[in-house]
Amino acid sequence: MACGDYSVNVGNLYVAFLRGSDCSAFKLKVLNAPKEELSRRFVILDKYIVEHIMPKIILTISDITTTGGVERVVVNLANALVGYGYEVAVISFYNGALPRDKLPYTLRDEVELHFLYTLPEYKFKERFMGNFLKKIYFKNFQRLAISYKVCKMYRDYDVMITNDWTFAPFFRSKHTLYIKVLHLSMKHFNARNRSFDWVITLTDSQKQQASKFFKNVACIPNFIPSLPSKSTDTSQKVVLAVGRLCHDKGFLRLLEIWNLLKNDKAFAQEFQQWQLRIVGNGQMQAEIQSKIIELGLQDCVFLRSFTKNIEQEYLSASVFVMSSYIEGFPMVLLESSSYGLPIVAFDISTGPSDIIEHAKSGFLIADGNLQDFASKLKILMSDEQKRADFGAYAKQIIGQKFSKEAILSRWLGLFACNKIPSPKNPLSPLKQT
Repeated sequence: MACGDYSVNVGNLYVAFLRGSDCSAFKLKVLNAPKEELSRRFVILDKYIVEHIMPKIILTISDITTTGGVERVVVNLANALVGYGYEVAVISFYNGALPRDKLPYTLRDEVELHFLYTLPEYKFKERFMGNFLKKIYFKNFQRLAISYKVCKMYRDYDVMITNDWTFAPFFRSKHTLYIKVLHLSMKHFNARNRSFDWVITLTDSQKQQASKFFKNVACIPNFIPSLPSKSTDTSQKVVLAVGRLCHDKGFLRLLEIWNLLKNDKAFAQEFQQWQLRIVGNGQMQAEIQSKIIELGLQDCVFLRSFTKNIEQEYLSASVFVMSSYIEGFPMVLLESSSYGLPIVAFDISTGPSDIIEHAKSGFLIADGNLQDFASKLKILMSDEQKRADFGAYAKQIIGQKFSKEAILSRWLGLFACNKIPSPKNPLSPLKQT
């Protein structure tokens, strides 16, 4: 057997041996060799492992074709990890019929993309709703079936990072580290999450909540892939909101706030120069449009569909607003801040207070206080210099606390403490932090 061929064969056996697999073949072919030959073979083997073995990481998401914050976070993390030298794949459980080049967020070519089902999630569920027995199966056994399928298909991965409620590792590979990322605040305990080895929260307050229920909890926020060189022109008269058009985002109450400003007689002249843009898609689009008409805001409030060129939307505005009822760690706040936009947001349980410094980079408003929200928004709309100062500080915070280098080092630390090796030759080396 040629030396090169033998080194590959032994390398695979040795990796299996390190991972606790049956090593009888390893003992037969290697440990029974003469001492000098054994030493020579291990030199070959060590060189092979250093040069060729890369840790394998897979991320799961319910539907990567959706335009939302979690989908953007998964793409960012997959791209960052493959750039660091890991072998990375993404499983999207639904909507596999959509071509890769049509995805709302761009995955690097090195990231493998797998779909379990071609149908969108809602159509997949419809298949089980017409029959009582099928409905029982879907409610009680579908997640078990998905867990078994994933375990069989992806058992050779070192790390699995779950970003959805579709998957839980009821069936496990003994060589895989299972990690669950909680993208929203914990409303209640979910026993399924105890099947994971680690639970990741996005904020310290979430970590305190989760630590009451789970043994291994770490806080790792989202990050900005790169800090934009551009900053917005704060002389523009545009207030921007971005998000999925659903109840949780609170766009109906944002319209009520805008209506308060419209009816402020002392602000009438200034208000006439401004417009509110809401960018996003979702099931509440018709209801939001009806509310705009009901309040007579058609001339100053504009709905825009989601765009891949979201940078242009940020650069066309000078204030960002968030009216959500619930958030985890909103990417739109990181992104808007990175373009130098000051922010006004409700101080809900998690999210905005972890990013915004009150009266420095924006304003945090007591949840539900629409009048105060309107008053703080009026301050920024009336003062260009304050918008510029707040925006510059917002961008500074993002660069210091939420850069890719700063946050990815936390992921690498988590892998290291669980004995997941770091790649020998990163494609895009990180600065040491």
